[in-house]
Amino acid sequence: MQSFSFAKKIPLQYDFTYLQQTFSGNKEIIATIIGLFLEDAAQFEKKSVEFIQTNQLDALKGASHKIKSSLKVVGALSLAEICAEIEDMCENKTDVELIKPLLLDLNTQLPKLREVIEAELKML
Repeated sequence: MQSFSFAKKIPLQYDFTYLQQTFSGNKEIIATIIGLFLEDAAQFEKKSVEFIQTNQLDALKGASHKIKSSLKVVGALSLAEICAEIEDMCENKTDVELIKPLLLDLNTQLPKLREVIEAELKML
């Protein structure tokens, strides 16, 4: 398990054990899965801002659900928990102003996670 800390002292952890076990260490498949995660994360960062600015809570809920699953696959459970919170808040039609700080935190951490995982991917 790898760890990386952010300014807010929320430890970012990711763990490729699930991928290693599921795909019997097949580096090609694991690299493909990680590549898809990186694309999904980049797309989420862009779309989620649009969704929150236009008060599209259902769309944000769906996007949060999708990236939550992807985060779990790469073992980034602390960020998956933030996604679950955002998803629940959207489901409950929570005021957008209360969702924004969580989304900002997530979208601040996702690029850092992508950077760390991209470096890890080069070492596979």
